[in-house]
Parts: sequence; C-alpha cells; structure tokens
Amino acid sequence: MKKFHFTPLTVIAAAILISSCLLSSCKKDDPEPVPPSPPPVTTTISASIGGTIVDEAANPVDGATVTIGTKTAFTNPFGAFLITGANVDPERAYIKVEKAGYFDGSRVIKASATATSSIKIMLLSNSPVGSVDNSAGGTVTNAGASVVFSSNDVAMENGALYTGNVNVSMSYLDPGNTDLGERMPGDLLALDASNDEMLLETFGMLAVELTGDAGEELNVAAGEEVEIRIPLSGIYLADAPSTIPLWYFDETNGIWKEEGQATLVGNEYIGTVSHFTFWNCDNPNPSTTIEGTLECDGNPTVGVTVTMTNPSGRVLGYATTDGAGMFDGYIPQNTVLVMDVLDACGSVTISQ
Repeated sequence: MKKFHFTPLTVIAAAILISSCLLSSCKKDDPEPVPPSPPPVTTTISASIGGTIVDEAANPVDGATVTIGTKTAFTNPFGAFLITGANVDPERAYIKVEKAGYFDGSRVIKASATATSSIKIMLLSNSPVGSVDNSAGGTVTNAGASVVFSSNDVAMENGALYTGNVNVSMSYLDPGNTDLGERMPGDLLALDASNDEMLLETFGMLAVELTGDAGEELNVAAGEEVEIRIPLSGIYLADAPSTIPLWYFDETNGIWKEEGQATLVGNEYIGTVSHFTFWNCDNPNPSTTIEGTLECDGNPTVGVTVTMTNPSGRVLGYATTDGAGMFDGYIPQNTVLVMDVLDACGSVTISQ
C-alpha cells in the first residue's frame, strides 16, 4: 500500500500565537477529529483520550458506550468520558461510540503519549423516517436525500428474503455544515480500489440502516443494489464533477473504502450500493500532513477546532488541539489551503 506521510516545511504551522484568548462560554464546548493512517499496527502507545458525546441538538448523551482498543467507558450525565492507558496506534487511534437510538459514532485521531487528546462526537438519530413494502419497493426521502428500492431488494441477516415493511433510518450529512467533523465517522482518510491511501474531499454523506416490523436488522439482499441520491447545493454543486467515486465506511477498521461511483444528475449525485452503512461521495487526493501548536498568551489552547478548506470554502480536513495545544492531521498535496481556527461556538477567530 502506498503511503503518503511527510511534512514539507510549506505546510507546517509551527506556533500560532493567539493574542486574545478564544471564547469558551457557549454551549458547544469540546470539538472534533484529527486524521492519520490504517492497519497493520506495528507500534502502540499508551494514550489518554477524553471528550464529550452529544446529540444533534448539542445536548449531552448519557450512558453511551465508548470503546478505544480493549478499553471501554460510559458517558456521564454531562456526556463526558475519559479513557486512560489505552494502547493505540499513535497514527490512528480509533474511538467508537454506541447508544441505542443512534447510528454508531466514531472518530480517528493521532493520539499523544504525553498529553490527553480531546474529542467531541455528535450521535445521529436512527429513528425511522419512512418505510416501504419489500415486495413492492418505493422511495424514502429525508433532508433532500433519498433511497430508492425495487421489489425484494432487502434480506434478513441470514440472507433469507424478507417479507414485510422495511423501516428506513437515514441521516444526510451536509458537507457545508460547520459541525460536519463532529457528525461524520472516522476521518477523511481512505483506501481506494488499488488499496492506495487517499485523503477524501467530500461532497456529501449518507447514513442508512434498515429494520423489519419486529425490529430485526435488515440489509440489501445478495446480488441486489439500491439507489441512493445525495443532494448538492452552493459551492458543492458548482464544483461537482460529472462522476465521483463512492466510498463506504469500514466500521471494523475505521477507514473509508472505495466501492462504485455516482453520477451528477441535475442537483444530486445518484449511485447504487450493495449494502448499507455510511456512504460518501468524494474526490480522492494523495495526502500529506500538517501540524502546529495553538497558544493563548503563551499557554496551550486545548480542545480547539482547526479546519482546512480550499479558497472556495469546501472542507478538506479537520483537527482538534490536544492537552499541549498541538494539532496534527492529513491534508491534500499540492493544494492552496485556508486554515481556520474556531472558537467553542464554531465561529472563526483566526483565518490564514
């Protein structure tokens, strides 16, 4: 597998001094992700990782199960957790979160052996938004995104054809949302069809789960495909290529994988998928890394979000500062970038 992991001086933000401290009094407190690289793991470190788990209204989620390697913790009534002594790949520490009533959440970060890493994960509701009769098929739409079923597209977990109503849980992740880094799983690192490591440039994501009349888990039947439609608007529509690769999130390894493609039709991407998880319409780019330190009056600024966008505003990467004020993440090679530092309310305090 080809790996792009180097740090030319042109992309190292050595130390950004923030003369006036970032505000942290708003409801949104700890932020989001950081990117790195996949298995096999050859070296591990002992890391401490903490943060908060919230719902889509930014309310804390109590009792969520947080897993890092072999370590598990549960969030308290404030949605907070802390796991210490977790043995993780220093380049790709994979944090998974589970709670009934929500899609599984996750984050991939570059962990530190000397400072506590801080993350924030937003869990998305998986309450059904519509249903179809499997024998007839049909369309379910939510927030402009759609899933289109033909007859008998859905099977039970044992592979047997399902008979009855297919309840569809669906969440569209708008790439223009400032909190996309909190909502999406993992990070934006991926393996393409040749197993080469790429950094993704998202044009929209879709999470889908299927359940039966008795709550049983369902998925696409073997040999069948279901159509997905992902809406585009603004700069994402203006910059959209006519075709784009589709990527699904591998929840076991915490990385996106290429499978199929979508075609631009009007103001939406249309493609077909053979199973359901999180799906992503993305341009792949060879990656490099960026790292730096955020300071406030000489003191490290902890838990602050750093985003990388192209000049038109499309997001190309996310990172969160750790207990030492350090951030480290993947960005596309040979690309003009704008680096924004966000306060606790998601407002830009520094743009460079």
